[in-house]
Amino acid sequence: MSDEVRINGVQHSWASTILKIDGKPWHGIKAIGYSHKRTRTKSYGMGRAHAPRGRTSGKYEVEPLTITMETATARLLRDEMAQKAGTSSYGDAVFQVVLQYTEGNSTITDELVDCAFESEGAKPEESPDPLYEEVTFDFMRLIRNGKTLHAPPTGGGR
Repeated sequence: MSDEVRINGVQHSWASTILKIDGKPWHGIKAIGYSHKRTRTKSYGMGRAHAPRGRTSGKYEVEPLTITMETATARLLRDEMAQKAGTSSYGDAVFQVVLQYTEGNSTITDELVDCAFESEGAKPEESPDPLYEEVTFDFMRLIRNGKTLHAPPTGGGR
């Protein structure tokens, strides 16, 4: 199956985006960034060609999730996560982030599993624009439409 032909069709865009943090939708979001990779190493041995003999199954790694959000949204998120953690530290909460892009009957779902606050920062400046903060989260793995980049777990894990 290849991608479908779209003639005068609507593509997924920022307007198609729904972000849920800990199961609740959030709207004061300006930008979202995340990535993951599977680093593999080739193995070599003797032989005239000195070509690789194989490769490892790889090490799965994620880069931090960064979300640029309105300052008031960041404050509310910190309050909710501190309440979830049951302490004054919002950094102790672990939660799920789900990002969906929906247009017509096409939905793309990215699940960022076991997220936790990592860092945050702001650069308020004179401008007519609203104030934003960049919040960074650590997460354990990314599931895209039910599929993973990492090798499947053994023993029934996710």
